[in-house]
Amino acid sequence: MDRAMGSNCTADRRPFLEGLRLDYGNVPALARFLLSADAYVQRAGIALSFEPITALAELNAAQYESWGRFAPQLDTRVAPIPAASSYCLIGRSDEGVIVAAQAGRVYDVGNKTLLDIALDRSMYYGDLAPPANGITCELTAPGARTIRGTFVYSGGLWVHPDYRGYKLDAVLPRVSRCIAVGRWNASYTYSFISQEMIKNQLLPFYEYPRLEPSYTFYENGRPIYTGLLMWMDQAELIDDADHFGRHGLPTIDGMFRHRDR
Repeated sequence: MDRAMGSNCTADRRPFLEGLRLDYGNVPALARFLLSADAYVQRAGIALSFEPITALAELNAAQYESWGRFAPQLDTRVAPIPAASSYCLIGRSDEGVIVAAQAGRVYDVGNKTLLDIALDRSMYYGDLAPPANGITCELTAPGARTIRGTFVYSGGLWVHPDYRGYKLDAVLPRVSRCIAVGRWNASYTYSFISQEMIKNQLLPFYEYPRLEPSYTFYENGRPIYTGLLMWMDQAELIDDADHFGRHGLPTIDGMFRHRDR
């Protein structure tokens, strides 16, 4: 499995598994899941490819009505994001239309914790001096003091309304998490879930073992998101992907095969 790049954007649209390197973690388990997930997504009529992280903001601008705003730490309109520590998966239909997206940003911060980079605002602005106002975060979840070293924020999920029956919100976040372990040896994966998403019953798809209150993002002092911190360690991630690949994927695959008869 090296790496690739596009919105109906121009890019190298090689299948995402074609050059993907898996150097860390339980490589056989990660590879087995990614092969199964890719096969499922292809049966749904979708081809996944890697594209620059800038593609996520471009797609969001085009699909804002069905998506809304996504996490600022993945948004290159907030601040530049290094290509070497980020990735964006884009899913296209057989006609070449973008129908899904998922992204991740890897942090390698040594002894710092997630709470530290939230407070110093490098979670969004990286090595840049943060602006006087801009994005800030209040983060009281206990896990923010545990998550440290090399970890990934996995998010930016969007699925076209016509494709939301395929349970890609259960598949693509797991693909993202496995990539972060296999390529960067991420010790932890975290994400934030808003109150709105909890009410929309998306929470069970993600299968994070820990959900902790709370976080609030502010922009220019005004709250823009509030919700829960979700996180898992590497061993939990691999166990979840392996279990979902063996049981969850066949279940949803069988459901859609039966429906299409």
